[in-house]
Amino acid sequence: LRFPPFLSSRAAPKTTAAACTRRTASATLRVAALPESAPVSAPASTSEERPEFSPPAGFAPPVPKRFAVKDGQLASVAGAALALPFRLGTGLFVLGYSVSLVSADKIPSDQYSLEFLGLKVKETSKIDQCRRPEKPIEIYEFEGCPFCRKVREMVS
Repeated sequence: LRFPPFLSSRAAPKTTAAACTRRTASATLRVAALPESAPVSAPASTSEERPEFSPPAGFAPPVPKRFAVKDGQLASVAGAALALPFRLGTGLFVLGYSVSLVSADKIPSDQYSLEFLGLKVKETSKIDQCRRPEKPIEIYEFEGCPFCRKVREMVS
């Protein structure tokens, strides 16, 4: 039996590899398989050829460079970095909002938080202590436009 690579053999019986042929030029692997009941014979040559890997002619490894921002990209990186002060600064205008740096083990792994120098930013708010409206929101039906039927069906 021959199977193409990466295809499963669901209906085929259990097999044992009898011979393995490697061709380095085309980088293919061919396996001939026999059922377990058939006798397995040893391959003619026991020495296994290992493929040789070498760089192409004229290849020179790249020179390591220090991590730095590319020329002309500094404005883009600075613009992207502005998100952090805005994220932390907008909470100043919210009632009861506070920010603190805590150790990483104080915040569960399933909660989102920013990490900074091994510490995590914990954001808290006292909004749950504010009064809620006493009456629930009422949605009225309106028959003045053709889209009100869709709205009524979505609400109900």
